[in-house]
Amino acid sequence: MQLILGGHSPGYVEDDSPNNEASYNARFYMNPAGVTMDPSDTLDLFDGCNDGLCNTNVFTAQLQENTPGAYNIRAGLEDNNGVLTYTSWYPLSVSSSLPIVPDQNWNAVELDYRVGTSGSLALYINGALQQTLGNVDNGTLTISSLRLGAQNLVYSNSGTLYFDNFESRRFSYIGTLF
Repeated sequence: MQLILGGHSPGYVEDDSPNNEASYNARFYMNPAGVTMDPSDTLDLFDGCNDGLCNTNVFTAQLQENTPGAYNIRAGLEDNNGVLTYTSWYPLSVSSSLPIVPDQNWNAVELDYRVGTSGSLALYINGALQQTLGNVDNGTLTISSLRLGAQNLVYSNSGTLYFDNFESRRFSYIGTLF
């Protein structure tokens, strides 16, 4: 999926097929090379929602470009009281050589979401566990819809963002990268 950023118009695909899932694992490949963002901006790339309208995000994966060409990603997990807790920011692999070659800048991003009185969200980048947010009471926040793309654009976001090979599972780890 190619997403051209600009203005305030979001661009995403939505999946409303999850049926109040209490565990959910998803992986997608993304390539941010060529995206320009203000260092203070965060861009929601992937949101898990508790309602069909995505009014209640129970988890999120966000992109940031803190310096030109240096991209970071983090994940956030909401509890039953509406409080979001975030992982640290983790760098994505992007070639700094010019010209930027999109085929060389793919990153696998994986989220493993669990609901419960000790709910959790694990963030993997390129197959390596980065951080797990755990012991979060999110027992009422099952997954009923998902959005992949750019949901909260601002005028300073521009360029092209690429996504590929989205895969999800209800109960188990997806497996090795290809």
